Amino acid sequence: DVCLPALDLMRSRLGDPNVVLVGVGESLPAPERSVPVEFEGRRLGYLVSPTLPAEALTPHAEWLAGWMRLAEQQAQLREAAFTDSLTGAWNRRYFEKFLSAAIDRARAARHSITVMVFDIDDFKQFNDRYGHASADEILVETVRLLRSVIRPSDRVCRIGGDEFAVIFHEPSGPRVPGSHPPSSVFDIATRFQEQIRAKRF
Repeated sequence: DVCLPALDLMRSRLGDPNVVLVGVGESLPAPERSVPVEFEGRRLGYLVSPTLPAEALTPHAEWLAGWMRLAEQQAQLREAAFTDSLTGAWNRRYFEKFLSAAIDRARAARHSITVMVFDIDDFKQFNDRYGHASADEILVETVRLLRSVIRPSDRVCRIGGDEFAVIFHEPSGPRVPGSHPPSSVFDIATRFQEQIRAKRF
């Protein structure tokens, strides 16, 4: 978070350790000693000091707005680089990068990790018969339905046209002592298949 080091630097420069960034919609502790942090007309928050006047905060608010906007742009680029634009699932680049790191962490912590890889049977025939728009709907719904049967910490990735992978991931280990991630994903896969079969696209 760029705001934390930026605020630390700003407090040092201003000689006021109590300068804070207040979000839009939050109540201002000292409205008369606050300055909006804005970028191109969009308000990102307020810079507030209990001791310094607004004039002293103004140049720092402008400086902070530039850094906040840059951080936002980097987050958008990172998401675009690692996300499948059609389905919203993570893409193959993310899958390879994340899985490699997850295996290293699991090895170091002596935890298990489970990966399920699958594709949609006869998807090319469906695509040829009904067209790309209908096929795209199938892919989007597949990801949505899959997310409904897994945990928030698990990762759904689209690694090919109709090929998907799920990384069953518990970054801090099992929540219940002695429990384990699924050694077989058969039950999850079966539940997911049933949802797909019952879905009226």
